[in-house]
Amino acid sequence: MESRYTEAMLDHVRNICLALPEAVEHIDGFGHDTFKINGKSFVISGESEKGFSLSFKSD
Repeated sequence: MESRYTEAMLDHVRNICLALPEAVEHIDGFGHDTFKINGKSFVISGESEKGFSLSFKSD
C-alpha cells in the first residue's frame, strides 16, 4: 500500500512526465510506475521499505 508521501510524489512526477509529447504511463510487472516515450522507458518509480524512489534513464 502506498503512503501519502508516495502518492504525492508520484502525482508530481506523473504531472511532469505526462506533460511531455507522446509520454505514457505503464505499470510494469513489478508494480513500478514506468513512464515511456515511443516504447522506451525514461523514468521508473517505486516504493520500498526505504521510501519512494526514482530511476532516470538517459543516453
